[in-house]
Amino acid sequence: MNKKAFINTEIKPSRVLKAVGLSLVCLISLFTVLSFGIESLLSLYQKYSATPQEVSKEVLGTEDKAEFTGSYGDYKFDEAVWDFGMDREGYYKLAKFIENPEYYLPETKGAINQTWILKGQNKLMLSCPDLSDTFVIAGDYHACTISYNGKAVNKSVRMTGTCDNTDKQTGCSAEVGFTVYSQRYGSSNASEYLITYEWASGSKDNIYVYRLKDGKADLLKFIDGDVTEDSWYISSYAFEMYGKYSAWENQMDFNDEIELVTMFHEPSMSSGNNLENIFKIWRLNDNKLERLKTIFDLYREGEDAHWL
Repeated sequence: MNKKAFINTEIKPSRVLKAVGLSLVCLISLFTVLSFGIESLLSLYQKYSATPQEVSKEVLGTEDKAEFTGSYGDYKFDEAVWDFGMDREGYYKLAKFIENPEYYLPETKGAINQTWILKGQNKLMLSCPDLSDTFVIAGDYHACTISYNGKAVNKSVRMTGTCDNTDKQTGCSAEVGFTVYSQRYGSSNASEYLITYEWASGSKDNIYVYRLKDGKADLLKFIDGDVTEDSWYISSYAFEMYGKYSAWENQMDFNDEIELVTMFHEPSMSSGNNLENIFKIWRLNDNKLERLKTIFDLYREGEDAHWL
């Protein structure tokens, strides 16, 4: 009697194709199940690891869009953001050669005079008043003169003094408000920038911006729409100059697109609104600083206002 072998040694192509097809179907099904499981786990992890604010946004289906509420005089803005940072993406801070120099005053106090040699052997000179007969009190302001190559540039540069012992006028020091932007590794004929601070009121200054080039100091006027000003009113020390990244040589010589960022804050802000600070971005164009954008820096409902 003939019996069929348990294993048929004859392999038919149709059986092989069926086996391969069945294996592919199983693999695809298994991959689909695993992918769905991994995505579900990731979704659960993101949901339960998210901050309350992110969860709230997901549940409500709303975007965290900054919106200015209320009003603030006749100020207008181009953009409103949460927690604006002064640093500019794609820009670098211009290098500072001098920044708010400080001086210890002798017992007799006397006067402050100093000269700096800038690029091309050009001279910047500071001359401050004799304080020998002056009672130095923290918060009082005195006017100094800055000259460039012997020509007075500004005669009202802010100087503030303080003493360890005000009654005895001992341990006194002074700070003068001005900054020189200059890159020591740049060319000797590259532009430099001088910003002087003139006391305006309280913790506010008027700043003047000069370009130092070819032995001359050119005042850069502020252009804000139809308004043209020699100076601009800001919160004290609240400014920074930037250059847009390009080639290394341009960065060293300040030959890139230059921008100035200024900030203003005063106590009545946030009264009936969610405004924290006002930032302005100015672009240098020839001998002008043209306002590029006004930004309202806002704080969220439920947060305490925090100022720079």
